[in-house]
Amino acid sequence: MRLFAEFERTHDGPADPGESFHAYINRSARPEAAQARDLCNLWFADYANDASKDELSRFAKNFRSKRNNQHYSAWFELLTHQILVRLGFSVTIHPDLPGTDKHPDFEASSNGSRVLVEATVVAPEKDVFAPSNYERDAQEKFTQLKIPNFTISIDRVSGTLKRHLKTKKIKRQFGRLVAGYDPDEVQRRFEQYGYGGFPTEQIRFGDWQVWVRLFPLPAGKRAPKKARVAPWPQAEMYDSSVPNTKRKIRKKRQYYGRTDDPLILAVNVHNRGGFNPEIDGHDVLFGKDSIWNGSRCRPAAVLFFTNTNSYAVPSTKACLFVNPALSLEDLPGAMLRLPHIQGPDSFESNGGETVPSILGLD
Repeated sequence: MRLFAEFERTHDGPADPGESFHAYINRSARPEAAQARDLCNLWFADYANDASKDELSRFAKNFRSKRNNQHYSAWFELLTHQILVRLGFSVTIHPDLPGTDKHPDFEASSNGSRVLVEATVVAPEKDVFAPSNYERDAQEKFTQLKIPNFTISIDRVSGTLKRHLKTKKIKRQFGRLVAGYDPDEVQRRFEQYGYGGFPTEQIRFGDWQVWVRLFPLPAGKRAPKKARVAPWPQAEMYDSSVPNTKRKIRKKRQYYGRTDDPLILAVNVHNRGGFNPEIDGHDVLFGKDSIWNGSRCRPAAVLFFTNTNSYAVPSTKACLFVNPALSLEDLPGAMLRLPHIQGPDSFESNGGETVPSILGLD
């Protein structure tokens, strides 16, 4: 079983509007996409060594999902498993726990020590990457436009599209827009003012507004041409990632009750504004209304990542926070190969190897 299909790939452009991350990686001929596929298939072979057939089928279905959030969660589970394997752990997938029917993602054993590991992604419940059916239809019609003199990018959208747009209306709106601009004048404004010289306009379709930016074609190429539409603008993932991350960790730490083995949470925070694993992770765990506010309060450790996906692995940064109520000896020594912090007064990680180094990617 493989996570991606085998065929000759020729597409070297960007993703289509509304295209899922897995679908794009699966068909892209770009070198970075090929590297992402190779890594995933390699790691999946290791995952398969520890998983049952039912677990493999479940995982593959989630990984290939058209819902980006579901795909990212499966991919992060794959990454976490691979890190554990590279650290030298023997891994059991979805182990049984006494007294509960809940199953954490992994049990990791090394030199007589065991930890439970749960991989989780902090992301909105609604898949912000997925447009509505009406918007998806509009995207497709936009890409079929033939625009003289200009190419067009969509900067952002707002409001709600409540019905299918007629192609004739779309052509009329965009035609009026480009008819109001002289490409030579726009080019002169660009040379004088830079990127801000390219005009931005709003097109309204009822309650739905689309902001577009016009780029003039070179003088010798101003024949009707397909509009180049940038990937569909995405909503902001969060106003603040820290409160959402706290809520997710609290939920996870209560999920499995009390166990004899320490629990480690691997947390991948998706936030377009960024989430610094050391600084923001410190705020989550030690700031106001912190996670660790009781004696030996679970989890035993939290391994923070931010915006990590199959493209970003070679530059991934992570930081392991160890519960200050515990001793470092309470964790398997292999876990401390990761950059780690313990205590509310520490803001910089202590040594350790980077995740790309552990994965053999540096």
